[in-house]
Amino acid sequence: MKKNAKGKIAAVITIGLSIVQMTAVKVFAPVCTGMLTLENGNETYMKCHYTGQILFYLSILLLVNGCLFLIMGQRMSAGVMSIVIGLLSILVTGSGILGVGVCATGNMACGMTAGWARVCGGAAIITGIITLILVYRAERKEQI
Repeated sequence: MKKNAKGKIAAVITIGLSIVQMTAVKVFAPVCTGMLTLENGNETYMKCHYTGQILFYLSILLLVNGCLFLIMGQRMSAGVMSIVIGLLSILVTGSGILGVGVCATGNMACGMTAGWARVCGGAAIITGIITLILVYRAERKEQI
């Protein structure tokens, strides 16, 4: 298989992952639509709403990365960006320092959203790592 064909396959996989994550967040596994009532009586969105927004924008970034990868062929930067965006997609679903998190109750809809984001993020990381390995091997062949 040609070097260019492997890059196109990785770019198409990246684009596919971004579309799956985007549709998961907005269509088949959306976050909770409930509101949180504050002590003063006002209502605000739950944290899973903001997680969904962040995941949607991360999937747009992943889509742009895949399209630029397909058009421009910048394999090294596309691989690194896939890893970073995938890692952010996973981290934003947690409630740690970097994450906004989802509802603690397991039966809420946002649990499904988080699952899809983690699967797509993990697949983006794997695709990015494979892309970097292919770049490294191609550079080693050129040196020999």
